[in-house]
Amino acid sequence: MELKLDTRGFTPRGVKIFDILYEKNERTRLIKTSFNNLNNYIYNWIYNRRICSNKVQDLYEELITNSNRIGWTLHAYRNLANGDIKLLDGQHRKEAIKKFLEINDKDFSNTDEITIWLYDIDNEELNEDEIIELFKKINSNEPIETCQLPSRRKMELLKMIRKEEYLKYGIRTNPNTVQSKSPYISLKQLNDIINLIIGQYPELSNEEILIRMKDMNNRIRMMATNENVEEQLFRRKLNKKEKEIIEDCREIKFYLNIKGSIYDNFKWINEL
Repeated sequence: MELKLDTRGFTPRGVKIFDILYEKNERTRLIKTSFNNLNNYIYNWIYNRRICSNKVQDLYEELITNSNRIGWTLHAYRNLANGDIKLLDGQHRKEAIKKFLEINDKDFSNTDEITIWLYDIDNEELNEDEIIELFKKINSNEPIETCQLPSRRKMELLKMIRKEEYLKYGIRTNPNTVQSKSPYISLKQLNDIINLIIGQYPELSNEEILIRMKDMNNRIRMMATNENVEEQLFRRKLNKKEKEIIEDCREIKFYLNIKGSIYDNFKWINEL
């Protein structure tokens, strides 16, 4: 059954999340939404650049001191295949708004609003090249390192990793999660890992990268046995939380994000 999207700002479930301020054409419009709707219904595009916590903090402080918060304008696309809206520009501002709401809106009474240029895409999976070009166009005035730019190759590698039997159970799939608790990783963290690996090993194919990631996962697994874990993986006594992380690793068979270990912060990438 074909999904019918309401262009007036309703989700497929009938929740109104934005108002249209201006229609540039039938596929591009300027919309207005609340801080809470931005946080609840609009996702970060997982292939975007790595989120900088210092930048989020600076923007959060700007929010606190700026009474005219609607001055920010973001850019997003709407996937007409399912109605999802994802940010192509503004992920740091979204994270700053999320922090602002967590700290300052405990009674859910905030009424601040923000504007977004919204671009319709027929089907996210079938029009990835169009989304990549839209991202580059929107961010053309910002200096972006080549290794941080999205590409079809990176998208394909992420999909391969998500399907891999001994890696997929460690990946949290909520696109709004920036950082998952160890030993899990978020899609955003996975995209950051891919950027780092391709930047460090540009000569490797996606297939070779996947093989090396699986080998590294197995290598760390062998270091995480009871007889080796303290001597080889941590080089010290484990605390209670770290023992729980290791037990989780054994359950999900994923060992690439063990907090506090010698491979914390994805240091294993240097040994691929």
